[in-house]
Amino acid sequence: MPMVMITDYALIIENFQKQGDVFAGRLYTDSFMKIMREGNYGVIHMDGDIWREHRRFALQVLRDFGLGKNVLGEVSEFIKKVKNDVKNGITEHDLADQFQISVGSVINAVLFGYRFEGEKLQEYNEIKKYVDDMIKVLANPVSLIMWKNTELFKYVPLFRGYYYRIIENRKRLFNFFDHQIKEHVNELNFDSAPTDYVDAYLREQAKRDKECVPHTFHITQLYNMCFDLWIAGQETTSSTLSWGMAYLMLNPDMQEKLHQELSRVIGSDRLVTLNDKKNLPYTNAVINVSRL
Repeated sequence: MPMVMITDYALIIENFQKQGDVFAGRLYTDSFMKIMREGNYGVIHMDGDIWREHRRFALQVLRDFGLGKNVLGEVSEFIKKVKNDVKNGITEHDLADQFQISVGSVINAVLFGYRFEGEKLQEYNEIKKYVDDMIKVLANPVSLIMWKNTELFKYVPLFRGYYYRIIENRKRLFNFFDHQIKEHVNELNFDSAPTDYVDAYLREQAKRDKECVPHTFHITQLYNMCFDLWIAGQETTSSTLSWGMAYLMLNPDMQEKLHQELSRVIGSDRLVTLNDKKNLPYTNAVINVSRL
């Protein structure tokens, strides 16, 4: 499959920023999307009108529900957990694991309205296992080879195992989403405001059904939107946070300067918010370096 790789900075800005709509296409094949998504759905592998509509809707929902509030709430829980561990004499902390739980809780709270704590942690461990395995399988060169003529590979040794692992992980994730969606359907109350993404989506679906015009707000698309938000948000965010923490641990001088700026600008009686960004140049620099 021929590809053109752009590595020049000026060309990247010209093509992907200034002419973003022209180069917004996605690589996908019907046969591979069938086993991965039950068809061409979601936003990660979509483009055109469906991509624009559902991307815009998702961003609007995230703004309406105040994604930042969920993040700040989870930061508070994270700090509380570490402090309690220290108080109880625990001296070793698996921050990477805690980052993953915190990020998963933010995603789940936005999608389904609740975070992972107590008995719900077992639920998190299950879905995280399927998400991790799906990412691992999809990133394997064996799966990439199957993108074209996918159905043929289920008869080929080695490829067959990956073929059915993709289907099995998708079924397990969709079963989890289906359970959450059915609970939302049973509790749907049009007299109150939506409480999370699924709630808002089901209301939009009902509204469009009532208008009796063709639309793309159906259950399979909702499964795949939940899938995309989990896949895109969980591993990427938690890995970036973990690498950032490791970077600070290996650079104590930078850690000290960061602490001084936060103490001077923020103090110790509140959390950092995006409104503080313009007043924290050194913190911004550290975050940008950590993301590289």
